Amino acid sequence: MPKVKGVLYIFSKSQWFFLFVAFIVFLGITWPSSFYFLNDDLIHIPLAASGKIGHHNSIRYVGDISLILDAKIFQKQAWGYHLTNLLIHLANTLVFILLLFRILIPTKVDSLTNWAVLYSSVFFMVNGLHSEAIFWIIGRSASLAVFFCLCTVYVMFKNWKQEWLGTTLLSISWLLALFSYESVWFFPILISIAYFLLKGNSEICIRLRDVFFIWGLFIVYLCIRLIVTGDWLGTYEARHYQEFHVYQLFFNYAKLLIRTFFPPVTVPLFHLIIGLLVAIISIVGLIKMRNKIRIAAPGYFLLMMGWAISYIPYLSLGIGVRTIESERFLYLPSLFFVVFIIFNIKNLCCFRGKALVFHFLSVGFIVWHLFLLADNAHKYAASGELVKDTYRALAKANVSDSDSLYLNNLPRTIKGVPVFRIGFDDGHRWLLGTNPGIIAIDSIDAYDNLYTVIEKNKNIFSVNFRPLSGN
Repeated sequence: MPKVKGVLYIFSKSQWFFLFVAFIVFLGITWPSSFYFLNDDLIHIPLAASGKIGHHNSIRYVGDISLILDAKIFQKQAWGYHLTNLLIHLANTLVFILLLFRILIPTKVDSLTNWAVLYSSVFFMVNGLHSEAIFWIIGRSASLAVFFCLCTVYVMFKNWKQEWLGTTLLSISWLLALFSYESVWFFPILISIAYFLLKGNSEICIRLRDVFFIWGLFIVYLCIRLIVTGDWLGTYEARHYQEFHVYQLFFNYAKLLIRTFFPPVTVPLFHLIIGLLVAIISIVGLIKMRNKIRIAAPGYFLLMMGWAISYIPYLSLGIGVRTIESERFLYLPSLFFVVFIIFNIKNLCCFRGKALVFHFLSVGFIVWHLFLLADNAHKYAASGELVKDTYRALAKANVSDSDSLYLNNLPRTIKGVPVFRIGFDDGHRWLLGTNPGIIAIDSIDAYDNLYTVIEKNKNIFSVNFRPLSGN
């Protein structure tokens, strides 16, 4: 079997063609000009445009800095911010491919394993259940954290001739991950487990000093967090941990696991419990099947353990099972999920001598998630269009600082996408340059189809949201 010579030799021509087609379809779905600002985008982006970081008692400085750069380049053009989100996600996909080859195929390549790496990477790229990190501008903190965490792993696994250089790059990438999003807090636990699991492995070597560096910098980060925010964990991120609500933590874990497998559905709790049992039985069955299958992947247990504990930072927050909101919580766990699904399908099918079934099932998962991604893209695009139309109508009405703006039935969410829950007045100041007195009355949770009516009565303006079919 040929040795891997470089990035261009990772895939065969047919595999590169499959990746190219998947990329073009993905790009058509996620084209940045289709989306606009949403909800608290209009809080954080204006603050970033003014050069401020650390918004609202947060130390997600990396995301804030990225917004500052976007604001300088793109100003009030929403497509530019969405382009940055898209590029971050594509960068994650590229580093993910390289890491899979480094972990799963250290020296040699065989065709089916090559396809498994390709399918896993494409599956991650098009995954329709973590789309919030792509379509919602401030959701990029989740994808930024993943990028720098992947870079940390890549630096850790690479053999450096100059140890100081490797340690420096490791420290920089890990700190950038920490100051991006709290999702990476599980990583010190994972890397400690990995050190003992892979100790003595000739293909993947984790150095003890790197483990100490990871933990040491994490403790430094927590101290900075305490000084800046006044709390180690944060009431928002860790309320159920601090109050030790064990039932709620387990329940949130179940919801996160279910939503990794399934899109949101409006079903009774009984069906959700059945869905969770099916997911657990599937996982246990595939793990037991591994005893009958030889898996030449030294990182297998590392990936499994990573998936199991990657939900820990979100357990206090949980996720909705009836809405697409908070799907950014699934962005990092999906790295492990896609590898688990694709490689277990591959090994199960190869064990039974049915390679064609492996290709069929893998492509089936990818196509299904392309449909999920397209559906979510439509929801985000429609919600953004409503926001854009509303501010355009207000601009034509020429509202001034001395006016009062009454908002009637202001939609907070549309099809699970936050629209005007918060940030309406901040957006008005930033986009239109005026600061009228804004009073929201009778705000509603959701409407599928809305239009905006602006009425003028002396210096009082009224914005009415009504269903298209309404009277």
